[in-house]
Amino acid sequence: MKRLAYVGHHGTTDLYLTIHAELEKLGLTGPDPAVLSFNRYWSRRVRTRYPKALVETLPSGKDWETVRKRPNQLPDSERFRRAWKIDKILRRQPVEKVLPLWGEIVRRASRFLDEAKPSFILSECIQSLPCYAIYTECRDRGIPYIQMTTSRLQGRLQFHLGESSFPDGLENPETPSPEALAFAREYVRRVRDPHYAGPYAHSSALKRRKPLLKVAHFKKAWRYLMEQLDGGYGEPTAPAFLHPFTSKWKSIHVGRSHQKGIGFVGIEAVRALPGKKLFLPLQVTPEVSTDLWAPRYNDMAETARKIVLNMPEGWTLVMKEAPGATYNQRRPKDLETLRSLPRSLFVSPLAPNDELLKLTDLLIVVNSTLGLEAFIKGWPVVTLGQPFYDASGNTVPCADLKELPETIQRALSFRPDPDRTVHFLACYYQSTHPGMAGNPFLSDTVLNPDNVQRIVQALSQRFIQKR
Repeated sequence: MKRLAYVGHHGTTDLYLTIHAELEKLGLTGPDPAVLSFNRYWSRRVRTRYPKALVETLPSGKDWETVRKRPNQLPDSERFRRAWKIDKILRRQPVEKVLPLWGEIVRRASRFLDEAKPSFILSECIQSLPCYAIYTECRDRGIPYIQMTTSRLQGRLQFHLGESSFPDGLENPETPSPEALAFAREYVRRVRDPHYAGPYAHSSALKRRKPLLKVAHFKKAWRYLMEQLDGGYGEPTAPAFLHPFTSKWKSIHVGRSHQKGIGFVGIEAVRALPGKKLFLPLQVTPEVSTDLWAPRYNDMAETARKIVLNMPEGWTLVMKEAPGATYNQRRPKDLETLRSLPRSLFVSPLAPNDELLKLTDLLIVVNSTLGLEAFIKGWPVVTLGQPFYDASGNTVPCADLKELPETIQRALSFRPDPDRTVHFLACYYQSTHPGMAGNPFLSDTVLNPDNVQRIVQALSQRFIQKR
């Protein structure tokens, strides 16, 4: 019988406990889960449901201040630096304050693994210092660390082993089944349809929607505040108290700024621009897709600056702000850097991607999924961050920005192969599973009984019964 352990990061703890209960009914795991919890509030929630559960709580609140006063338990190292840069909250703290915390988290994670002796660890994306600490301890012991995320195919989820950017099953894909090939052909047809909303559907919705503050937003803020006060107060990896409320308030402010075009140029400026144009869709930062899978390019402002520095003469960089930046506002310093870059335009997130692809000569991405949709439509794509769709053979990877001029020349004469596109999408489909992953705090669909059953079936087929 397999023993699963879980990294309970806030609301996902409820999802993992629900999954565990279903696996227990099927006789696929033992009766008592092992949970490494991010604060005392969720530790108590676990013990209320499973009194005999093995629970290890990471430092939070007053514990954190106590830990920071101790001598460093671990020296500064490349492993620590990697974890520190991944954490979207702690990355703003100086090294001398975070290093003692790292040592204590590693100690508790090691103790947890010694006691739990899990067959697998199930977690959400590695996007915090504690998650990376637990992952590295698992890696040293040969324990599979499974990240469960929502895939790029609607209604399907995927798993990543360790810190790999490739969904499990895609690196060594099986021969596509007739069902997978049929899905791939239909997916290509939908993406190429002129009416396909694509990645800018969210931006288009912003034009029509009048964002409002609703009672539900205050309720979420209140729940989050209660979690913090009841054991998670001062947790180093958590956002501010009223994050659900303030993020909505910020989204309204930034959304209105986007609609008014403050700080951006419109599509007309791109149309009027002479010469060659390189299109760069910016990504939201911090974000796991860049912090974990493309750390060399996780600073969008610095990445854009280096692209401009290495572009051939006569080229202009057309940068489009990420629609998601409406909800995760970019730092003012980064915005100023992006607006002041020479040989560049900073375009509104409301600008349609299809229009920008037609008005520019080449697309360059870190690992944005716009690259995937672009080569499906037949556009050449230069990739910097080794996205999973590089496996299609339909992109032009750039290993180093110093090689950008040569890469651009190769990309201008490159055309994606439609047969490769269909084969890759079929393989990708086979590596995913029906279902939706994520934090129930943000989406009620996640804890829907049908969705939980799909997740349990996927885990069982992919990992528990297979190995």
